[in-house]
Amino acid sequence: MLLAIYLGAATLILCKGLFFTINHMGRHTTLRSRLAWLLLTTAALDVVISPAFERTPSPSLGGVALVVALACYVLPQRRPMSFNDRKDAP
Repeated sequence: MLLAIYLGAATLILCKGLFFTINHMGRHTTLRSRLAWLLLTTAALDVVISPAFERTPSPSLGGVALVVALACYVLPQRRPMSFNDRKDAP
């Protein structure tokens, strides 16, 4: 059960990093943010594809809690949309 939760949280981090965050970075994004997301996404990719290479991770309860907490931290948007950010604004 811990392995399923661990892999699920890592998959959420991987999808958020690949499809939303890294692809939407602009040229004014700081190097620190770019490297942080690159490392976070690479680590999540390692966890997700490790069973394909017969390296099944055996996470502890603390490791699972850390990955789940990190997934809960990175998934929601940071700020709510204001009226000026909406596409249908005049």
